[in-house]
Amino acid sequence: MIRRPPRSTPLYSSAASDVYKRQDPEASKESSFKGLIASGIHVAAIWRLLDHDANGDIKFVCGIGWENVRWQNPLRPEDEVYVWSKCLSKSDTSSNERGVVIFDHGLKRKDEIDLLTFKGTCLVYKKK
Repeated sequence: MIRRPPRSTPLYSSAASDVYKRQDPEASKESSFKGLIASGIHVAAIWRLLDHDANGDIKFVCGIGWENVRWQNPLRPEDEVYVWSKCLSKSDTSSNERGVVIFDHGLKRKDEIDLLTFKGTCLVYKKK
């Protein structure tokens, strides 16, 4: 089991203390974000869940690369978001059944502000 260090450790008095403040409703008001925000890993997980709806017609085998990952802006509790993807390239592999596809991916707020952007390389099943 992984445990968070007690609040009395020096970590909480350093500049890194915003890491813990940003998810506490009261303490977050004093953080550099001036309110609650999601952690980066939560933002990535939300993208992953929503990506199934956006790209559900693609038969993915697995992701094989994640490049240029950028958390552009914080995700706040009141934000409405959506995912977007753009296919950049397709290439064959030695398999007759699978190929490699590279996408630009992202998560945006409804007002078009980027929250998360990255390039994803995926192994996919070829259409028959």
